[in-house]
Amino acid sequence: MYRSKRDADSEKLYECTDKKTYEFETDIRRGEYIYFVSETDNRVKIGAGIEASIKIEYKKYMRDELLGRNIQYLFPNKTYNEPEKEIINLYDEELIEDEDADEDFNTKKRSIWSLKSDYLSLIDEKAIEKALSLRYYGYIGKEIKKGEFEKLYEKYGNKSGIENIIKYDGGFKEYIHTGDKNGNLNQYEMSQFISQADNQTLKNLTGYKDSEKLRYPLFYENGDKYYRDILKVSENNEREQRKGGYESEEKILVGKIRGKEYEIRKEGVYKLYEQGIKNEEAKVIVDKKTKNIKVLLKRKEKSGI
Repeated sequence: MYRSKRDADSEKLYECTDKKTYEFETDIRRGEYIYFVSETDNRVKIGAGIEASIKIEYKKYMRDELLGRNIQYLFPNKTYNEPEKEIINLYDEELIEDEDADEDFNTKKRSIWSLKSDYLSLIDEKAIEKALSLRYYGYIGKEIKKGEFEKLYEKYGNKSGIENIIKYDGGFKEYIHTGDKNGNLNQYEMSQFISQADNQTLKNLTGYKDSEKLRYPLFYENGDKYYRDILKVSENNEREQRKGGYESEEKILVGKIRGKEYEIRKEGVYKLYEQGIKNEEAKVIVDKKTKNIKVLLKRKEKSGI
């Protein structure tokens, strides 16, 4: 079994010498491919015989900064109605003259709420939940999983229009928005195609699925995306070591997140430990008013797409 890519020498990955079932897992990036070589004089066994006995499954791993690339938050830029409490902090309120006021009476004022320029960095999990419920978001990606695409395709009117701008990737079992043969993406056609999605389908398209959970990005002030997990540490009268999180004079046990144990040790300043090893790159922030603790992890990039 070999791995190769354009204009590069092949790399031998595995060799099968015994008559038995082999199972391999390897990283394949875009532009690379794998192929199989059989050493036998029996031509009947070459080709169809081998092809029938090989099953290839692809799994996609994206770098952290690409995980939120399929979603765009679409909060109204201006509104005369007071925003919901979960998202009101994303807006500035301004009093303006009411144009509909009766000229015979004193000038009346009314409120208008404008979306803040740095609203992305103010989004939290509650704001995301409200955005999803109010459909204040849209899909801006290029890949659509086979099942999701075919549900939309079945009820879409202009089938030839969407067929002209997509291609099917059999490896990852997804449809790719590539544009027509002239390179025209025809974004309007794709937007029309996506607009028919119901709420759950749109959530599936825009979210990143991690351990059966759909995740949506938060933003640093510089615009970079990140994800976070929130765990509640037990109150003083509820503390039981090794049962969820707990706090002692020396440390705060956060617990297990995505297979790794985390704890915060009080060393004059708070320091994060991951699997018992101090993470020097992590930043632990304590809110003096609420006593809430936020940990910002600088995560390593995963190999893959």
